[in-house]
Amino acid sequence: MHGWLELAGYHPVLTLLVGVATWLGLWGTGSALLHWLGFQLRRPWAPLAGVFAGVLALSLAVQIAAALARANHTGLVSLWVALVAIGLARLQAIGTFRLTRLISWFRDMSLVERLVVCAWLLLAVALIISAMAPASRHDEISYHALVSAQTADEGTLFHLRLPWEATVLPQMLWHVAMAPLYALGLSAAV
Repeated sequence: MHGWLELAGYHPVLTLLVGVATWLGLWGTGSALLHWLGFQLRRPWAPLAGVFAGVLALSLAVQIAAALARANHTGLVSLWVALVAIGLARLQAIGTFRLTRLISWFRDMSLVERLVVCAWLLLAVALIISAMAPASRHDEISYHALVSAQTADEGTLFHLRLPWEATVLPQMLWHVAMAPLYALGLSAAV
């Protein structure tokens, strides 16, 4: 169930919470993976690389589950729960959620830097609010979402029947990774 079929049960606050939890899960899980592999990155690259590594790790996990025909509803939801749990545990362990660190960082800025940060935060809030609206464009609910939706619906990797000519799997890593959100019935949280 995705796209227009989700509109009857659409909840913007739940979509926001699941989207933020997914982002934190990707960031933390990717950060843990990079740490385990021995990569030492500094800000601003560490969080960005963590999210990328988290997307790749989740995509690989979904593909392995699908190849084993285990990408059913329970399997995909379990992958999402594990992603969020591992990610939040990692972010907590490295002290990402320390409010005192953020306050001291903000306090050490100049007035211009504070204004820039406030402008970026306002933009981020506006984008988050607009992202809570359900997807309605053809690309979002049909073409790009087809890989995620069919993986969640069929539980296998045999979703590339038609139009296989237009589907380039490396470009679909993000969409494969988001199959657990389709299993949750919250594809708008992507």
